[in-house]
Amino acid sequence: MAEWSNASDCKSDALRLRGFESLPAHIIYVKHIKIFKVYILKSEIASRYYIGHTQDINKRLSRHNRGLVRSTKPYRPWKIVYSESFYSKQEAYRRELMIKSYKKGVADCFVNKSSKAEVAQLPPPPKADKQGGPAYGRG
Repeated sequence: MAEWSNASDCKSDALRLRGFESLPAHIIYVKHIKIFKVYILKSEIASRYYIGHTQDINKRLSRHNRGLVRSTKPYRPWKIVYSESFYSKQEAYRRELMIKSYKKGVADCFVNKSSKAEVAQLPPPPKADKQGGPAYGRG
């Protein structure tokens, strides 16, 4: 991960991460941070998208393109068309499920948006299913 020699070096990169925009740079400064990414891949040969989360996005893309992921193997090669960063795996997983809960076409919507602020304005996912539990991960 990123290593910075002083707090001023890390200010611009660290402040881009969700949830820490208002903190001063000296509070954000750390030497090693685990960052989790939510990503959207697009197949270069088919009109297919894949949404997932990982800690090492380049390594994960390599696994997809080498055919080591069963669900993406038939549609290789893949390219990253969108990603977001999070400090915890739980946040990244929640965001992945939120993106997946949107109806068909959401990947195009994310890829074609000019800024993350516009993406954030997408309607929220369903609150709960008929049994009263969260709607994420069902379908």
